[in-house]
Amino acid sequence: MLNFREMTLSDKPAMDRLFCKLQSELSDYTFTNFYMWRHTYGLKVAYDESLDCWFFLAQPKRWKSFFFAPVGDWSDGQKLNEAIRKMFEYCESHQLQFFCRRVPEWFVARAKAMDSRIRSREDRNTFDYVYNTTDLIDLAGRKFHNKRNHLNQFLRNYTWEYQPMDEGVVKECLHLETDWFNLHTDEKGAKISGEIRAMQEVMHNFTALGLVGAVIRIAGKIEALTVGEKLNATTAVIHIEKANIEYKGIYAAINQQFVANQWSDTQFINREEDMGIDGLRQAKMSYNPVNLVKKYNIYR
Repeated sequence: MLNFREMTLSDKPAMDRLFCKLQSELSDYTFTNFYMWRHTYGLKVAYDESLDCWFFLAQPKRWKSFFFAPVGDWSDGQKLNEAIRKMFEYCESHQLQFFCRRVPEWFVARAKAMDSRIRSREDRNTFDYVYNTTDLIDLAGRKFHNKRNHLNQFLRNYTWEYQPMDEGVVKECLHLETDWFNLHTDEKGAKISGEIRAMQEVMHNFTALGLVGAVIRIAGKIEALTVGEKLNATTAVIHIEKANIEYKGIYAAINQQFVANQWSDTQFINREEDMGIDGLRQAKMSYNPVNLVKKYNIYR
């Protein structure tokens, strides 16, 4: 039987070994993503030594419990079948509906092959947007005309500086209290949003999580910041991107500069999902993604 517990930073080396074998295209499947959102998800983890596999069970306050896809070396199909069987058994023994969210298509196919009662549906709001790295750096051609204009407007109108993120810059970000980025809204007992808490986790554990980040300064002051990491052998994923929209074109600038300076050796950039927000979907589509990575919800 699976024994679930809280996720800790000390789990990172063991999990990263299997994330590396998984080579997921989905932005959800990194240690950082699970760790930064663990409070929102009410996340618990379990390791099965016999399968060399990690299981992820979410027990959020506002939704019903669900699994993510298990993380292991799935070149061994028998082990994957056994992992799914253990998920079935756990649900049955705890009187839970078997329900998984944010899982890849290959996992859906395997679960359906094991149980004809499994049903699935695409979750468009969680699809990841993937771009060619060279497209985001060069912004070449007619389809990027507007983006080039926004970038050039920023470069021309402001005296700016791009700076890679280090511990000193991270400390500055932690102390920023502005309209566009503020991690101090939990003062006086006020509840904080899941997004703010997730960003706090990233900033407080930036080095331990092995992340890469950068800021743009204008007149010495941080006015944009971004954080990402490698997702798989060919792809980097951007976890955080925030900027002060008082400076026209600043989002185009932090996007282009971060990819050009930190991720030029990759083939693709995963900029995560749009959460079903119309404005965010329009912005992500405007960068001409080369792929939308599908995610599924499945249930029995």
